[in-house]
Amino acid sequence: MNIIEALQDQNLFGRLFKTPETWAAWHVYLKALFALPIDDRKERSLLKKATGLSKPPKRPAKESFVIAGRRSGKSFISAIIAVFLAAFKDWKKFLSPGERGYVFIVANDKAQARIIKNYVSGIFNSSPIFQRMVENDLRESIELKNGITIAIKTASYRTLRGYTVVAAILEELAFWRSEESANPDREILAAIRPALATVSESLLIGISTPYNRSGVLYEQYKKHFGKATGPLIWKAPTRVMNPTIDEEKINEAIAEDPLAPGPNGWRILEKISIALFRLSWLNRLSFPSAWSYPINLKIITWLLWIRPEAPGLFYISHSSSGKR
Repeated sequence: MNIIEALQDQNLFGRLFKTPETWAAWHVYLKALFALPIDDRKERSLLKKATGLSKPPKRPAKESFVIAGRRSGKSFISAIIAVFLAAFKDWKKFLSPGERGYVFIVANDKAQARIIKNYVSGIFNSSPIFQRMVENDLRESIELKNGITIAIKTASYRTLRGYTVVAAILEELAFWRSEESANPDREILAAIRPALATVSESLLIGISTPYNRSGVLYEQYKKHFGKATGPLIWKAPTRVMNPTIDEEKINEAIAEDPLAPGPNGWRILEKISIALFRLSWLNRLSFPSAWSYPINLKIITWLLWIRPEAPGLFYISHSSSGKR
């Protein structure tokens, strides 16, 4: 069973989605990630816009970096991928007798870790099939009867060494901060990649809203976007990944941010972001992105006072990704 079949199965993940059609863009990403067929014309069009690739990948990705807006469903999809890899893929050939394999989800902080842990626990409690897979549901991990543990960690390279890691999902890595290191994203990658290297079919995913022109996420995007070799890079604005955004949620985001521009400024930028994403020449502009966009849009965003810490259009897309 592949991940799309599992998502559509009402005895598995299917029951978790009230409006599955609103997750269509994530389905395309997952098909690209696991090298599943992408034959639909609209799906191929989205693939090209979001990855810069003219053809679907022929092999499952070893690494992938997702750049998507706030409230687009990233954490829930991270939990789905983690559960699928832990529960439905056979890792026994890579493990010694009695050895446990680990699927790591690395969160920015304890609050984010709790959210993701709740997602993972909720999935395993959602159906009898999933419930029967669980051996122990602990505070920061879930041990499965097949010898795989899903462990939710905070962003510290000191806690990640010494494990056999079959998959790692790095949540909001563009925002990682640490008193232990000036570059926690690089330190954590340096700790995780050797553990992943011992498992030939392992998977590393970095998934985040963009922040600034530095760090692993930005470097991977600049180096690999639109290239068939290397990590699979996916970037798309929130309204593409979560079409349920409404005006009320955008207004809430404005009210919560003391440095935000006025409501009209946010709405103008949101419309620009979506319009440019849909244009066929999007990939030549490498837009929308928090890192590079045309000079005329730089002027627009400057006039509307986009905060320098988060200068891109992803920040404005703010809506709940749940309950859909």
